[in-house]
Amino acid sequence: MGPRCWETAFFRSVTRVEGLSWLEEQEEGVRLKLPARIPLLLIRQVVAFFQDVYRRHQAEAVVLLYYIADAQRYDLVVPEQEASPLRCWYQIGPTPPGWQRVGTIHSHGKLPAFHSGADVEDEEHDDGIHVTVGNLDFVPSLSCDVVVDGRRFDIAPMDLDDGAETVEKNRRGCVIWAASMGHASPVSGRSIELSATR
Repeated sequence: MGPRCWETAFFRSVTRVEGLSWLEEQEEGVRLKLPARIPLLLIRQVVAFFQDVYRRHQAEAVVLLYYIADAQRYDLVVPEQEASPLRCWYQIGPTPPGWQRVGTIHSHGKLPAFHSGADVEDEEHDDGIHVTVGNLDFVPSLSCDVVVDGRRFDIAPMDLDDGAETVEKNRRGCVIWAASMGHASPVSGRSIELSATR
């Protein structure tokens, strides 16, 4: 087994490659190198959107996270989806010109944030950042992984955002916000248009 080193605009990784015994062993890992931190306001807006979906439909939801290099900003797309209280089915669709898909953010309703077996299966061949938001009926929690070559690497939510707000860990190790999450406004077009309030 030898290493496969891979570098994108968002992370640098080393993963094992089976069947290449002549390559030197190296520890697997991933290091984030985001061109810009994800604005915490954007994350709060996604959480507010998920809370609204949960309040109205008692269902999970998903958004796709993109980076637009020319504008040096992140954007969100709500894909067509069918959802239930315990699962969300969606189609990613084509990436808009000039955009790069960074990953996904999805909700687990009132369950804690974790990556379920279905999440792991869905994301196995979807390299990028994958965030699960849970506890939408109380204080939201986050669980974040980076997936590369089918391998999952746990990352701290604080490594993703711009650090504009205090976070802490609950007894399960999930990250929670110490402040309120805000309110969602209507979704229009391809991108989420949300406003968050303190």
